[in-house]
Amino acid sequence: GGGGTGGTITINVHRNTLHVAPSSVRFSVDLSLSNFDTAGPTGDATYDARLHDLIYLWDFDDPGTWTAPVQNLAAHKNRNAGKGPIEANMYRTPGTYNPSVLVIEPSSGKTATASVSVVVTDPDEVFAGNKTICINPVGDNDFSGAPVGALTYEVAQFQDGEGTVWRNHAEEGVIKRFLFKGGAT
Repeated sequence: GGGGTGGTITINVHRNTLHVAPSSVRFSVDLSLSNFDTAGPTGDATYDARLHDLIYLWDFDDPGTWTAPVQNLAAHKNRNAGKGPIEANMYRTPGTYNPSVLVIEPSSGKTATASVSVVVTDPDEVFAGNKTICINPVGDNDFSGAPVGALTYEVAQFQDGEGTVWRNHAEEGVIKRFLFKGGAT
């Protein structure tokens, strides 16, 4: 994206390969085609003044507020905003998000914007049926909250001393999710 005479910037997206909710996504800005007056590092230099001299304002397209920690300033409870050259967001629900960044150079007044599409998939679709393994550490044989078709194990079955259940599922080469009974300690 371009605009504001700051030239063209792009958003780099760094995340795991599954893209399943909840999905932690890390963002950075590629300034290599920008027109900001603040120069990037040259030669063997490692310091990049653009990381400090430019202002980065992120909109993660994920409205909401954080409720913890309690003593955060109100401005820091907005989970939709970030203010740095490298940011991260946890997309908690499946969907398509369009995060964007506005980069401002205060010394020149130049700005540039960019956006990107981030798709977060539904874990119940990715891990349908026997791709989900539910473990009940309580041992009461209550799997009422387990997804339909999930494999279920009491903790004693899972800890058979030889790791057979774990090994059998790990060796299949299929990515699976392991869920523990909610509320169990």
